Amino acid sequence: MMAWWSSPTPVDADFMRRQRQDSAAIPLRVWLAVLDQGLEPMMDGRDLQKTLPRLKAPALLIWGSKDPIMDEAARATLIEGLPQAQVKIFDGLGHNPFWEDPRGCAEAINAFLSTASRGGGA
Repeated sequence: MMAWWSSPTPVDADFMRRQRQDSAAIPLRVWLAVLDQGLEPMMDGRDLQKTLPRLKAPALLIWGSKDPIMDEAARATLIEGLPQAQVKIFDGLGHNPFWEDPRGCAEAINAFLSTASRGGGA
């Protein structure tokens, strides 16, 4: 889990302190359920791949190019499963680009939502 906190660019220290406090307040049973039911199948790729065709809404995939968790293989699985999705990769950022570049992420999301609401989304 420490890799989630790792960012190749500086993130506000007070923000990170609050994130860690919030995460520490989540009961262990909840974290175990997340790992068991959410992350394990997702990291396998095959289970996630089966569910992607059900997604009919426009999709925006956001990554940092230096994400230590979502490697190229995981990204490729999502892109293959969501071929109409828009993809935004933030150069030099890690697993949480919305922490490292909140303004850039907000701009990408707002542009996507604006396009999607006009019927031009993924």
